[in-house]
Amino acid sequence: MVRCSNNLTGILNIVTFLLLIPILGGIWLSNRASTDCEKFFEKPIIAISVFLLVVSLTSFIGVCLRILWLLWDYLCVMFLFIVLLFCFTIFAFVVTNKEAGKVVSERGYKEYNLGGYSTWL
Repeated sequence: MVRCSNNLTGILNIVTFLLLIPILGGIWLSNRASTDCEKFFEKPIIAISVFLLVVSLTSFIGVCLRILWLLWDYLCVMFLFIVLLFCFTIFAFVVTNKEAGKVVSERGYKEYNLGGYSTWL
């Protein structure tokens, strides 16, 4: 079971590594960055990609060379990454305006406009 788990971890991390390479090259964002929003998010996405690239490479090396402390580092970093993503999601739900939706002719759902939410988020 441990061998299967290590092999699966190695395969998933090499796939992640290979998928992050085009992002790091800036192929997707630099060719299509036509709006200010895309230009604003270009550097943070590249920074997150570098972080995930290093983490996936660390795990892949740990799996292939059976270095236990690299796998523990991978486990801790991914746990923190998931906790931070969860906290950001909760933060986004708390900050958004709960009264933004307006009832539309008794249809059972609300219509939302971007103007009803916090402008800085």
